[in-house]
Amino acid sequence: FTGNVSVGGTLTYEDVTNVDSIGIITARNDVVFDSPSGSGYDMKWTSSNGQLRINDSGKLVFGTSGDVSVYHDDTDFYLWNTKGDSYIQNTGDVYIRVNNTETAAKFIKDGAVELYHNNVNVFSTNAVGIFVKGTSGGESAITISADANEDNNDKFKLKVEDGGPFLIQNRAQGVWETNIECNGN
Repeated sequence: FTGNVSVGGTLTYEDVTNVDSIGIITARNDVVFDSPSGSGYDMKWTSSNGQLRINDSGKLVFGTSGDVSVYHDDTDFYLWNTKGDSYIQNTGDVYIRVNNTETAAKFIKDGAVELYHNNVNVFSTNAVGIFVKGTSGGESAITISADANEDNNDKFKLKVEDGGPFLIQNRAQGVWETNIECNGN
C-alpha cells in the first residue's frame, strides 16, 4: 500500500503494529515507549506533570559514541562519563547535600570551599589558606599519617582544645602523646 490514508474516528494501538512518521507526532495524552524485548527499560512521558520517566536501569545516553550516561538502578544514581573531563558549572554557589537537607560540601562563588561533617562546617578555604574548626565547646585537629596509615610511628596530630592549649602529638606508642604544648599568654 502506498499513498495517504485518512481515518475518520479513532485509530487505536491494536489497529496498528508499527507507526513510521516523518515530522511531528502530536499526542493528546501520555506517551509510553515500550521496550519490545521485554527488558523493562520502558519510558513514559506524562503530559499532566511534564515528566519523562525511565524505568530503573534504563539510561539517558549522550554523545555520538554514547560516552555519557545518566541512570538509576533502584538503589544508586549514576553520572557516567567515559571520555574527557567532567564539569559542573553554575553562576551561583554549588551545594552537595546528603539525606536531602544535610550539607556535605559548599562551593561559594568567588569564595571559599567548605566541607561539613554531620552538617557542621569543619573545614574551609580562604584567601590565605585553610581554616579547620571544631564544634562549639569541642576540639579541632589535623591528623597526619604516612605509609597508608599502617604504623603508629608515622602518625602525628595538630590539636587545639576549647580554651587551649595547642598540641603537637604523636602516636608512636599506640596512644596520643604530647610532644609540644603551646599555651596562650
